[in-house]
Amino acid sequence: MTRTPVRNTRSRANRGTFNSILRSKHHRKVNFSVETLEKRCLLAAFTVDSVGDKSDISPGDGFAQTEDGETTLRAAIEEINALQQSSNSISFALSGSTVIALNSALDNITQPLDLDATTQPGFSGTPLIELNGSAIGDIANGISVESDGTSVRGFAIVGFGFRGIVTTGAATEISENWIGIDLNGVANANNGGILLRGLEAVVANNVVSGNTNDGISLSNADAVSMNRIEDNIIGLDAELTTTIGNGDDGISSNGSGLDVIQRNVIGGNAGRGIFVAFDGAGEIEIRDNFIGTDPTGAVAAGNRRGVEIFGFSNSVEGNVIAHHEEEGVLIGEGSTGNLIINNEIRNNRIGVAIQPDSNSFISENAIYDNINLGIDLLETFSFIEGVTPNDEDVDGSFPVVGNQGVNYPQIGQASRNGAAISVAGSLNSFADSTFRLEFFGNEVADASGFGEGKHFLGYTDVSTDSFGDATFTASFADVPAANFVTVTSTRAANPDSPDNDDPTSEFSAVVALEVVVEPEIDVQGNGTSIVDGDTTPSLTDHTDFGSTAVSGGLLSRTFTVANTGSGTLNLTGVPQVTVGGANSGDFTVTIQPSASIGASGSTTFTVQFDPSAAGLRTATLSIANDDSDENPYDFAIQGTGTSATSNKRDTIGVVDQSGNPFNPIFGSP
Repeated sequence: MTRTPVRNTRSRANRGTFNSILRSKHHRKVNFSVETLEKRCLLAAFTVDSVGDKSDISPGDGFAQTEDGETTLRAAIEEINALQQSSNSISFALSGSTVIALNSALDNITQPLDLDATTQPGFSGTPLIELNGSAIGDIANGISVESDGTSVRGFAIVGFGFRGIVTTGAATEISENWIGIDLNGVANANNGGILLRGLEAVVANNVVSGNTNDGISLSNADAVSMNRIEDNIIGLDAELTTTIGNGDDGISSNGSGLDVIQRNVIGGNAGRGIFVAFDGAGEIEIRDNFIGTDPTGAVAAGNRRGVEIFGFSNSVEGNVIAHHEEEGVLIGEGSTGNLIINNEIRNNRIGVAIQPDSNSFISENAIYDNINLGIDLLETFSFIEGVTPNDEDVDGSFPVVGNQGVNYPQIGQASRNGAAISVAGSLNSFADSTFRLEFFGNEVADASGFGEGKHFLGYTDVSTDSFGDATFTASFADVPAANFVTVTSTRAANPDSPDNDDPTSEFSAVVALEVVVEPEIDVQGNGTSIVDGDTTPSLTDHTDFGSTAVSGGLLSRTFTVANTGSGTLNLTGVPQVTVGGANSGDFTVTIQPSASIGASGSTTFTVQFDPSAAGLRTATLSIANDDSDENPYDFAIQGTGTSATSNKRDTIGVVDQSGNPFNPIFGSP
C-alpha cells in the first residue's frame, strides 16, 4: 500500500523569511505549534491471498493484514471502509477454484469498491471463488453494499440466511455471479438472491437460481429506481438445460419504477417469472426476455405464471412467454395504461388475462396454442373466465369486465384467393368512437370457437355512429399459411398511434377462410408489373419501345402474362392480344400468348414496332380475360420513328441496349 508521507508544509523560502524575522533588531516573539497531518492514500487496492476469514489487525493503517500477515476478503473490506478513499479495489490471487467459508457476516461495504473475483487466475466466465455462508445461520447477507459506484463480479454466493447480495447504494454493478448455486452448479440456497434498494443498479450476466424466495427483488422507498436487469439466467443452470428454480418469483418489483428488464431467460420458478406490484412509479419496461423457455424455444421451463402486473404504465414488449401453469400475462385489478405488444405468447393455460377495472392495449402479438382463451377479459370481481359475450348496450355498467368489456367485431365473410385474404364484417361497440381493428391468421381454430392470433396480418380503422355501429372490409396480400381468421378491436382516440390506456377486446369468433378459386392477371414488361389502365409508357417496363428508323427499323419487345390467382386464367379475345389507338398500324403482335394459364403459371407475347412516320407513335394493347375486376387488361405503348438521312444513319433494323437504332458500322444516329 503506497501512502503519502507526512510533510512539513513550509518551503525553504518560507524558512528563510522566518530566520530573517528572528534576526531583525526589532523582532517580536512568535509562538508556533506543530500539527500532524492525517494519513492519505488516493487509491486503496488490495489483493486477497488467503481463503481464511480473519479480520484486519489494524484497520486504517493501509495494509489490510490479519495477525498472520495474510490478506483475507474480510480484512480487505474492513481496511477499505476505514481508509474512506474515493476509489478502491479488491482482486484475488488464490489457488484454483476455491471456497471462502465465512463464520460471520462481512461488514457492509461503505466506500466505493470494485470487488472483482474475475481477477482470480484462470477465470474464463465461470466463477472460481465461492462465498459460502452456511456456517453463519439465518442472520446474514452474502455481500451488503451501502456505497455508491460499487461493483461485485465473478462470485458464486451460496448458503446465506438473508440475501446473496443486497445494495442500498446508487449505481451498483452486479455481474458474472452465480447466486444460489455453487461452483459445481448445484443449488445451495440463499434465502433470496439479489435485493436492490438503491438507484440505477445494473444487474447483468448473472445466474440467479435455486434460492428459497425471489431470485431478484427490486424495492425502493422513492419508487423511482431506474435499475437495469439484463442478460441474466434466472431459475435455470448456466447451460440452460436444467431448471433450478427459485422458490418464489424470478424477478419481483415492489416499490420500484422506471426500470428496464430485458434479454433475460427466466424459467422454472415457483411463482411468477416477473411480478410488478402497485407500490412503484410504474413505467417498467419488460422486453425481449424468454420467460418459460430458452432462446431456442425448445426448452419448456414454465414458471407458475409468466408476467403479472399490478401497476401503471408498464410495457411488455418483444418477449417469448410460454409453458406456464396459469396465464402468460395477467394484468391485475385496477391496473391501467399497460402495453402488451409484439410478444409471442403460447402454450400457457390462458394467453393474456385482464382483471376488472383495468385497461391495457394488446397489439400485434402472436398468441396461439394456449389451453384456454388467447385473450380473456375476466368478469366481475370473482374473475370469471371464458368468452365474454358482447354487451348489446355497451354502457360499461354491468358486468364489470376487464378492459371496459370492449366488444369484439363480428366477421361476416372471409376468403382467400391465392396468397391474398379479404375480410368483411361489423362492429357494435361504444357510440361515436374510433377503433383499431387488428386481424390475425391461424392454421387451426381454437377449441372455444373464438380465435387466438398466431399471425398478425395488419389493421384498419373504423368509427362507430351514434348507435355504436360500424362496418369494415380489409384485404391483405402475401399472407402466410392460414386457414382461419379472427379480429380484435381497440377503442382508441388515435388508432394509428394508440395509447397504453386504450382497451382491447377479446378475439372474435374464428371464421374459416373460404378458398376462392379465381384467376388474377398480372402483365409484366422487363420483369416489372404494368398497372392495368396505365397511360404513361416507360422504358423501364418496355411499354416505351424507344427510337428506330422509319420503314425497316424494327424493334421487338416481349411481355409476360402471369396468373397469380388460384383458378385458371383464360384469355378470351380473338386474337388474345389486340392493338388499337392512333398509330396501331405501327405495332404488330408477332407472337400471341397461350389462351389458358393455370394457377401460378405464365405465358408470353411479342410486339414489334415498325414506325411508318417520324416522331412519337402511340397505341394501346388490350387483353380480354376472365379476371373479374381487370377485364380487359389494357395499357398504353409508344415508340419514336426517326428519319433515315444517309447510309451512315441506316440502322438496318438493329438497336442498342437502350432500344435506340444502331448501325454496326457507323454507330447510333
